[in-house]
Amino acid sequence: MFPTIAKGDIIIVRKSSVDNLNIGSIIVYKPPEPYPSPNIHRVVDIWYEGDTIYFKTQGDNVPYPDGYSIPSSKIIAEYAGIRIPFMGYIVLFLQTMQGRIIIIGIVALLILYDGFIKNESGT
Repeated sequence: MFPTIAKGDIIIVRKSSVDNLNIGSIIVYKPPEPYPSPNIHRVVDIWYEGDTIYFKTQGDNVPYPDGYSIPSSKIIAEYAGIRIPFMGYIVLFLQTMQGRIIIIGIVALLILYDGFIKNESGT
């Protein structure tokens, strides 16, 4: 979705009625198999087939629409227009073994500081 949403951004989403979605809305949805889930793309077309609303989506940095249609039942949320740049990289790193080791090390250092160094100085 670059440049609207960059890799590594954390985005805020909101539950939205599919009736309130328009062409240009950015949605989070579950794509058909075998595509990864969830996906975030912009709505480029909306139509009805019987009682079901369908959406055609396209990434902002892709020259053509997705090769599938999204039924309204697969819509998860709508992008609320708020993003936190690069914060996603930190979250992803903290989920790795190296990230966990760093967090455990920081907590251990804080405990040591509080238990030993702080008590030796009399504070």
